[in-house]
Amino acid sequence: MLRRLTLVLLAAILVGGVAQAWLWRLGVEPLTAVVNTQFAWAVILYAAGWAAPRRTRWAALTGAVTGGLLIGGYYLCQALADGTGSATAQFAKSRGVAWVAATIAVGIVLGVLGGWSARAGDRPVRAAFALLTMAAALVLGPLLLVGLYGGEVSATSRLVVPVAYGVIGVALALHAVRRVPRHCLARGAVAALVASAAGLGVLVLLMTRVLYRTF
Repeated sequence: MLRRLTLVLLAAILVGGVAQAWLWRLGVEPLTAVVNTQFAWAVILYAAGWAAPRRTRWAALTGAVTGGLLIGGYYLCQALADGTGSATAQFAKSRGVAWVAATIAVGIVLGVLGGWSARAGDRPVRAAFALLTMAAALVLGPLLLVGLYGGEVSATSRLVVPVAYGVIGVALALHAVRRVPRHCLARGAVAALVASAAGLGVLVLLMTRVLYRTF
């Protein structure tokens, strides 16, 4: 467990900070398109909850801490790459406080989903709900954002990001099918459909009304 948590936290620092501060400067496509997206953050937050001790509160706490590392690492590496003045200006102009709060809040939610997903044998309905909710978010989320403002991102991002995270989403759905009894899977799927629709609706609201657009 400790090794898994260490790997997740290291990934949070590398993806949230190092990759988004420096990797894009190297033009390493399509890797840059895959890691420089909010869906990479979502996968890391979810994985943090999955790697946490087997209690919901620990999954939530781990998700929150990982969210703080992601957003903190982002601004820290921006300061190292472009100077503290640039990072401070970006924080002020891009509603940095809202981004910090949103990342930690989403970290709690996705951490809980990850924690529930890891315990399919103990709570199968809850695990089915968590697995299928995350699966739907990863399959439909990139497609939704491509539909909303795909013309504003590169052709590589429009193609690679939905495919990369769609594969992860399908893998989670298949994991649910293998690990969860059919009657529990059906009950969890109904709740997951409602939750994923609500989550994507909140995402659209945040991207269009509160926070600046990201992909």
